[in-house]
Amino acid sequence: MIDKQLFVEENTRERERLRALVNRMTDKYLERRIDGDWTVAALLAHLAFWDYRALVLLNRWNRVGIGPSLIDVDGVNDAALPLCLAIPPRVAANLALAAAEAIDHALECATPEMIAQIEALGGKFRLRRWGSIAASIWSRSNAFSKKGIVRATGDGPANQGRNLN
Repeated sequence: MIDKQLFVEENTRERERLRALVNRMTDKYLERRIDGDWTVAALLAHLAFWDYRALVLLNRWNRVGIGPSLIDVDGVNDAALPLCLAIPPRVAANLALAAAEAIDHALECATPEMIAQIEALGGKFRLRRWGSIAASIWSRSNAFSKKGIVRATGDGPANQGRNLN
């Protein structure tokens, strides 16, 4: 069984890491393309979407019980791109932070029984959200570095307090 305190601490740490990074990003930086058509802001809007989806599932499961929720992830991601790009960059950044805060709070309030039932779904729902954030943001540090946007370490000590523009 997953240690709730551990995933809560990890989620909090990564949410705060995300907040620190977003707070250093200028609007110009948020508009930068990082992967095909994706911009930094679109990626943040994408994270917000998935966090809000997780929150919707948790709320539904609280009402009607836990069960699978099938989704075509690639289809949703492809369909969401134009919508993510249409969101103003700073709004997208703020949505990512608000969504992370909301889902983390909901997971902190989940009962041990609910956590165990979610785990029984077999990894279809991520309690350790930081893995998703890490995959989407921190692994992009290579793309950022190659484009000269930030150093490969992204949010390391050399970049602490430095605006990203």
